[in-house]
Amino acid sequence: LGNERFEEEIRFAEKVAAEQGSRRVAAAAAGARGWLLYEQKKYRAAGELHRQASRDAPNAVTRTSALLGAATAFLDGGDLDDAVELAERARDFARTKRHAILEARAEFVGRAAAYRRGDAMQPDLPLALASRDLGAPQIAAVIDLNEAAIAWRSGRLDAARQLARHAARIWQGDQ
Repeated sequence: LGNERFEEEIRFAEKVAAEQGSRRVAAAAAGARGWLLYEQKKYRAAGELHRQASRDAPNAVTRTSALLGAATAFLDGGDLDDAVELAERARDFARTKRHAILEARAEFVGRAAAYRRGDAMQPDLPLALASRDLGAPQIAAVIDLNEAAIAWRSGRLDAARQLARHAARIWQGDQ
């Protein structure tokens, strides 16, 4: 959908949510508007809408996805403390529901925010290895690249090189 059409669909969902008093539809509309604002680089507003969507989400998986949307928006907007906090909440929800892909995404967002915040960290090699078995190569690649940066900062240059090369192989279609 083009942004104008997407905006129209969001307005319709917001209208339906208000008319019917549906928290579920309101959550979906807030999440959709959050992604639209994210695309417009309005990260703080996007994060707040995703946070709102997480409160009204109809189930744990949708709540976790909304929390990840908020954490991602805050990460990209530089609100790193909020990003870490929400990524940890998303990780805990995902872990409770045994949703490995959402858990891996939450680990990535939280660790990326902590890295950008300047936290002293060591690379999580078991996370990088486990992410390769998820059947989601793009997630494995961003985890590898993030852990490569962490390894580099902590002086583990061989690990950094291996992780970065693995990410590159995934993006080149070799994995």
